[in-house]
Amino acid sequence: MDHTKMVETWAIRFAQTGDDKHQELLQKSKRALNEMILVFEENNKKLREEYAKQFAALQEIADITENLGQFNPTYERIHNIARKGLEAE
Repeated sequence: MDHTKMVETWAIRFAQTGDDKHQELLQKSKRALNEMILVFEENNKKLREEYAKQFAALQEIADITENLGQFNPTYERIHNIARKGLEAE
């Protein structure tokens, strides 16, 4: 459901009619929209936190494997994969 559109619809109807029913529906739609925004913001914050953890882990892998490629080519590949992941930011 598009809560933004519902808020607009009920605001227009209330402005046109002055009917308390439309005002009540407008308030309900505003509350639903605000709740949806809060959920979005919480989810966005969690995603940013998880991204930061993954970024830090990639950075640590890149740091650890930086000079190990001279001993084992597998470490060089791991280092390159980590660097590529860090550049994709």
